[in-house]
Amino acid sequence: MTRLIYIACIALLSVNSAMAQEFKKMDSQYMVYSGSLGDPAKPTKKDAKISIEISSQAAEDIFNQLGSDSKDTCLQDPGSRFRMKSDGSIACTYTPSDGYICYIGIDLKKGKLIPGSIC
Repeated sequence: MTRLIYIACIALLSVNSAMAQEFKKMDSQYMVYSGSLGDPAKPTKKDAKISIEISSQAAEDIFNQLGSDSKDTCLQDPGSRFRMKSDGSIACTYTPSDGYICYIGIDLKKGKLIPGSIC
C-alpha cells in the first residue's frame, strides 16, 4: 500500500510540473517619458511613466485573455480587432497587416497602471 501511495505521489508531481508555467521570451519595445503620450517629454524625478509595446506570440496570448472584442474608432482596416481592459491599462489590436500588438502603461512614480497607447 505504501508503495502504491509513493507511485501516485510521483505521478502527481510529474503531471503538476508538466502543467507549470514558465517565462517565455517576447518581442517588445518601450518608451519612458513624462507628461502624456500625446506630448511626451523626458522623464523627471517627479514624473516618469513607461509604455510597453508587445508584439508577436506574446501579444496574441495577451489578446486572447482579454475577453471579447471592443469597438475602436482608430482601427479602419477590414478584419481589424481591438480588446482593452476597462481602465485602458492594457490595450491590444489585431490587424491583418501588423498582426497582434499590445500596449501596457505604468506610472513608475505611483506604481499604478495607466493607459499605454493612444489612437
